[in-house]
Amino acid sequence: MDNDRALHDRVTRHVANTRFPFPDQTDWPETYRTIVNAGNPSYGIEIDGEMVFPDIVIVDDTNALREMGEIETSVSPGQLVKWAGMSKSLPFNEQDRCYSFFIYVPEGLQEQATTLLETNEIPYAGVRSYRVESAGSVRVVPFKTPGAAKDHRE
Repeated sequence: MDNDRALHDRVTRHVANTRFPFPDQTDWPETYRTIVNAGNPSYGIEIDGEMVFPDIVIVDDTNALREMGEIETSVSPGQLVKWAGMSKSLPFNEQDRCYSFFIYVPEGLQEQATTLLETNEIPYAGVRSYRVESAGSVRVVPFKTPGAAKDHRE
């Protein structure tokens, strides 16, 4: 369990540092702030009466939710309530024509995650897989991006 938590937190920090925003992203609003809940949760949302702390939360200068990233170490139907609550807590992004909710799963589980999201009609902006390379670096690979095509990149 500790190894899963350590991997989860490592991937979460990597994703937050490299994708929210991308290092070369020029259209990221200056008012956006990235909050990482791994290790020290600080920004929660209520889902079905329980406080949940999404792994990566993007808020604007009014502290309103704008985007969210959730890193998983497994995929199962038991995550559907959480995923649906996270997605529905976000405003619709008119520019990208989606809810800016991104799921990151271990390599090999991306199709299963996508099927669960779509079968249960949970809006999302992207499903990504991740793996730790032999040299120890984290690699994120886009799988499906129904939102903005600009987000479909490594």
